[in-house]
Amino acid sequence: MNPRPICVLITLLTAANLHAQTCTNETSTPTIAGKPGEDKATMQQPKLPGLFGPITTRTKAGDLAPDIAFTRVLHAPLPTAWTSANLSGRITVLTFFPDTSHNLQSVSMWNAVVAQFADRPIQFLWITAEKESSLLPFLKEHPLHGWVFHDPGGRTGNAYGLENPAAVLIGTDRRIIGFDRRMLPTDRVVNAVIENRIRTTPIKPDSPDLKAFLESNQVLLNAESPRMPRIENNKPAFPPSYEVHISPTTMESNSTSSTSAPDYWSARGFDLKSLIARLYNIDASRIDFPDAEAAKNRYDVALVLPEEESEEAIKHRIQEALKKHLHLSIAPETQSMDVYVVTAPNGPGPALHKAEPSGGGAIGSSSTVFEWKSPDGRPPTPEDIQRIMENMKSSSGVTVGQISVDGGTIVDFCRTLEGGLDRPVIDETNLTGRYDFQVARADSTREQFFQQLHDQLGLIITPSQRNVTLLAVRPI
Repeated sequence: MNPRPICVLITLLTAANLHAQTCTNETSTPTIAGKPGEDKATMQQPKLPGLFGPITTRTKAGDLAPDIAFTRVLHAPLPTAWTSANLSGRITVLTFFPDTSHNLQSVSMWNAVVAQFADRPIQFLWITAEKESSLLPFLKEHPLHGWVFHDPGGRTGNAYGLENPAAVLIGTDRRIIGFDRRMLPTDRVVNAVIENRIRTTPIKPDSPDLKAFLESNQVLLNAESPRMPRIENNKPAFPPSYEVHISPTTMESNSTSSTSAPDYWSARGFDLKSLIARLYNIDASRIDFPDAEAAKNRYDVALVLPEEESEEAIKHRIQEALKKHLHLSIAPETQSMDVYVVTAPNGPGPALHKAEPSGGGAIGSSSTVFEWKSPDGRPPTPEDIQRIMENMKSSSGVTVGQISVDGGTIVDFCRTLEGGLDRPVIDETNLTGRYDFQVARADSTREQFFQQLHDQLGLIITPSQRNVTLLAVRPI
């Protein structure tokens, strides 16, 4: 049997809002819709936002699983009624779908996994809160396997402390094993639960821990249900002032985080070149930073203001502080350099459609995907992954992920392409306005991908030289 290839996904920088495209051997997060009601007892408690309304409790790996609350059993795989005792003596896979009728693909995937483990001591529980008027006709046409419970008040989801979508894996002792943010655990996850190969401790990004995890054949689950991001949780712990705090990073290797609001800005773990790119809203490929060692130094930067300001004003404060603190000159400079020029000599191609006026646009992420294939079936080591990342901008062995544009401009599209190439991309198409289009995923080299853009969109991409305005970073 050939070993199963492992996809290593690297998502490129996008120019606007993202409709992320992924390559994965697992399921993606399905559509969530609807906001069911809440019971009086819950409404009287301190409120935190949750998938099923306000929640007041947390559960974590090792806790006893709360009872299943429901108003109606919509499907039962056994002739006996459901009782609290059913949560003991067998592995339980519990998933929550506030909206079921808009997730046909998820229903099919769920049924396939349930069927795969039909002869094992495992039970599958699907809980939905959708209105019966749309739910029942859907289930009549598309039956769900396993236990299916109707819980319109979201009591079970609240009892498990769900803020974001997640599935819950429960052991034979009724203790929670972990939370799977995919919502639909795959056969790989279920088998890992059966074989006691689950890890809930976060993986440190340093090589020894990552290497040990890859070699262990373990599967990572969350120890707690995923939480909704909150602005107040990310605000740096500095008293409000106009001082910009700049220091060498305390983040571990390869780890970064960033967050902002009208009264603060924070970026941690970014190398200096990437930090400058964020502050000046420019792609890193358009920064001329001759001191390669200084460009790789990583910093933590934070500003907590006494009152709200615009994003432009906040970034200007940090730009000035960064130049002063690190003794840098950062200014535009025009240079002649190698570029890719995008033209459309014959006008828009067959897949390039003018968008309807909507007041905005979004461009989906372009992804570069590498398949790791080893003759002995081993997973990639950290060194292998590093080598893959270093080869990301090579012209061979590339799988270009789907690019989805809704009401985006050609200029935005060129910026997105530039994020994954080795030189600036210049728009000389003279195509104005906004467009809707998709470039279907294709296993290809860079040259083959460029040909695909020509065939579908009418865009020709050629190497050339142009005068390009760069951001020159120099010591002073």
